[in-house]
Amino acid sequence: MNPADSLVPSVLEMRWDRIGLGVRCAYNPQGLGALHLYIQFGRRLSRQQPHNEDGIQRRTLAVLLQTAADEALPWPWRAACLEQTAWPLARLTSLWKGTPRHNAQTPAQLQARVQCVGEQLGLPSKVS
Repeated sequence: MNPADSLVPSVLEMRWDRIGLGVRCAYNPQGLGALHLYIQFGRRLSRQQPHNEDGIQRRTLAVLLQTAADEALPWPWRAACLEQTAWPLARLTSLWKGTPRHNAQTPAQLQARVQCVGEQLGLPSKVS
């Protein structure tokens, strides 16, 4: 395999990116199907590229959190995006369990960020 081939994104990855753009810009805020499709494609991509699952989950979480925090978008869409952060957050927590993290956020820091965005949306905070 040519080392340059690993730099070329797969068709699935390019489609996932396009769906992520639609999620981030709330192209169809009435249709939650795009949001579910984005999460589903991220899971499929993680299965195809297990060596890159950490990056995929971090990107998914970042898109969802940025969207949820964007005050220019409709509130229901932002709340739905915040709700979908559970899966990538759980996967990252599982992946990072017992692994020392250098120069990266911890699961507790990510959870705090999710709670902060939830408070910005006016949602009740969850007590763990």
